[in-house]
Amino acid sequence: MVHNPKFRVSQLQEKPPAINEIEEQTGLEARTVGSILPVVKKDILRTWHTGGKDQQVDARVESAWEKTFGYPFNAASEKITPIVIKGPPGHGKTTTWRVACRELAQEMGVRYWQNPTTEQLPKVAPEDVVLVMEDMAGEVTASALRGVTHISEQNGTSVSSFAPPQRILFTRDQDCSVFLLDDLENAMVNVKNRMLSALEEKKINDVNLGERSYVAGTGNFGGKIDGTNTTKESSALTSRTQVLFGYDTVGNWMDRAEQRFDDSIGTAYVVDYLMEHPGNFHPIRDPKARGPIATPRSWDAFLNRMRDIIGDYEAQVGAGLNPPPPLDMIRMQASASLGKALATDLSAFYQNLFSVARPAAKELLSKAGLSDNTRALLTDVVVNQKDSASYTATRAYLSTVMKAAAPKVFDGLNVSPDATEEDKKLGRAKAGFYLRKVAEACFGSGMVAGAKGNLVTQALQDFSRDVIAIAEQTDAVTFDFGHFNSNGEPRLGVDLFKALTNFCSKVNSSDHPHGEALNVVAKHSKGGGLTALESFLKDGLTATEQIQDAQEAAHLAMS
Repeated sequence: MVHNPKFRVSQLQEKPPAINEIEEQTGLEARTVGSILPVVKKDILRTWHTGGKDQQVDARVESAWEKTFGYPFNAASEKITPIVIKGPPGHGKTTTWRVACRELAQEMGVRYWQNPTTEQLPKVAPEDVVLVMEDMAGEVTASALRGVTHISEQNGTSVSSFAPPQRILFTRDQDCSVFLLDDLENAMVNVKNRMLSALEEKKINDVNLGERSYVAGTGNFGGKIDGTNTTKESSALTSRTQVLFGYDTVGNWMDRAEQRFDDSIGTAYVVDYLMEHPGNFHPIRDPKARGPIATPRSWDAFLNRMRDIIGDYEAQVGAGLNPPPPLDMIRMQASASLGKALATDLSAFYQNLFSVARPAAKELLSKAGLSDNTRALLTDVVVNQKDSASYTATRAYLSTVMKAAAPKVFDGLNVSPDATEEDKKLGRAKAGFYLRKVAEACFGSGMVAGAKGNLVTQALQDFSRDVIAIAEQTDAVTFDFGHFNSNGEPRLGVDLFKALTNFCSKVNSSDHPHGEALNVVAKHSKGGGLTALESFLKDGLTATEQIQDAQEAAHLAMS
């Protein structure tokens, strides 16, 4: 299931510590790659526009502009200064250009090609968008771009010229193309300076890149700044380009991960870990350190490895085997992708996950519910432990319950109008069972005693987002599950919210041996006590009257 893409809290959109340090060292203001993307798209479209020379091309460009930005195309500048996106490795600099070209091709209704081969040449139409990326890292001469020397006869005189590589011809011959000098800062200084003509004049010696080809670059900062090997900075290049410092945030990375992986494995609890440890997304690197370092790219690699590890483990369990938790494999992959220090921290997190959080969540979701032994283990983690490992394990426990319950609640309530009364009754019973499990996880697992109320609020919001997202992606919906407001916050439908609050209110000290929903946790602004139910079921889920009605009904039942 896909979360609404605006769900991450504001503190997870902050700059990683390493980015703040690089800002101080370079004097450049860092911008998220997401905020750079629209700037890149506008420059590309303005370059592709012919100014009336080719009305078909202009129509496609103007249509893409209006679909992307919501207002008519405009181009008042006399010249577009090429953009070079710089930043530490793994933060999406190159990806920004890929995404821009792919999305613009989609809006223009044409195909997108990245580094097409000579075999693909017959399939590339003139109107297709082509991105040619040239890896400049380590280049000592410009020969790879300008091609080999070609001797020809002109009026009896031998004349030398350059026969350009086939990939250069793709940019020259297309209506709309982008030529990317990737890792330009890693090329030798003389090569950088030779690329000035490519960026400014769209030429490499006598090789023409095409009038409507947008030429751009990417690069690292190098040295002690971001730990990469770059050559001496070319002031000529810097003064003739628009240098933008791009970086990724942990919140944006989480959103993309949640949207990419919408199956039962999901993000393999990596997001749950980073929610509690956002500083580990891209920590400040010791200049003397060697080996892997955490970056958005390395977290991508670890996430994919973890999906395979979790998937393999669950396949063995499903086959009736009794495999040990794959903790050694997790530590090995964490060390290989993120470094030894983070591997130690992640190992502790997954130890708690496999020994407590996952087993407790699965037991809770069963008909029998939590056993006394499992509840004792869960209570120790949630209530007695006060360290960060306690928070990450608790978050993983709640996350597992919410992700399992959301589709079940949707299936139970989204019953066809033509269904029999018996089927409708069974659907309501199914939804009620899983709503009760959501309530028990939030208010019957020691969250109040363990001061984990903020995790309960986040879990309830995630549950609501999942249910609403499923409804939005389903064609035939027969129940009002709710909607996302303009800020991306979930607003459950009235009947679903009422059912949720009713089930939560019943997890109290009278009706449930471990109930905490009606425990007073603070003073109410209007006088009296503020219950856990009122305190935790808030923000994007607030519906005060319904909460109070549910509480009153529960209090009457208790009296």
